[in-house]
Amino acid sequence: MKTHIVVPVYNQPEDLKLTIRGLFRNTPGDLYQLWLVDNGSDSETASLIADIQSNAPDTQVIRSEKNLGFPGGNNLALRQIVSGHVCFLNSDTYCTPGWLEHLLAVLEMDPAIGLVGPVTNGALEKYEQKVVSFSPPLSISHIEATSRQLRLAALQQSRPYVVVDHPLMFFCTLVRAEAFAQVGLFDERFGLGCEEDNDYCIRAHLLGWTHAIAHTSFVFHHRQKTYPRCFKDVSSSVRAYTTNHAYLRKKHAGAQVTPGFQRFLDAM
Repeated sequence: MKTHIVVPVYNQPEDLKLTIRGLFRNTPGDLYQLWLVDNGSDSETASLIADIQSNAPDTQVIRSEKNLGFPGGNNLALRQIVSGHVCFLNSDTYCTPGWLEHLLAVLEMDPAIGLVGPVTNGALEKYEQKVVSFSPPLSISHIEATSRQLRLAALQQSRPYVVVDHPLMFFCTLVRAEAFAQVGLFDERFGLGCEEDNDYCIRAHLLGWTHAIAHTSFVFHHRQKTYPRCFKDVSSSVRAYTTNHAYLRKKHAGAQVTPGFQRFLDAM
């Protein structure tokens, strides 16, 4: 069963090139099906997506005439996926060797885990996924060497993964097929995005699925490169966060969640 890797794209062709380079270079082709969602991108990015598909004909491409954001863009692909694990991947990432194999291994080790994410350099501290920082200039060789060191350390400590009592950051998150079948689509009332990933995790949590972080899987993440560019200015982005967080709290008010998930509902 192949894993469906869904990458929503809104401009930023150079970032997309790096994402695709890591994906094609470091992911066995028999493990995944790639879905690229062109979220109303400019002609340069649309041309790049066409080139990617011509070089990898198995790639599924969906185009929207306007930017639907992270929730709506992902949903365009999710509506066409009948079964299988689903991996949400941002277009400002770089996947290192073994990244997907080790995420899949976590699902194999514990059938209660519904969602698992990698460690990274680019995540908010509250998600507990950031384990390293990089200083410029960056190089692929340095990123991949760091990923090997982190994996070796995790294996030496017999700590390939850890179950966590809170949501995961969706720059890269693998969702078990059975969990995806139950949770379903993103809530598009979150607009262009912000808090829709926390909402997805809370919904999975309420269905009984646990969340985990794979310390043996590393995905580089630029952070703050995809989401902010969906908005015309910083104030629009801040308003979206404020509005969406209020909606998240109202949506799950009174829900029987654990303290870790409640912390994400309470925090601003």
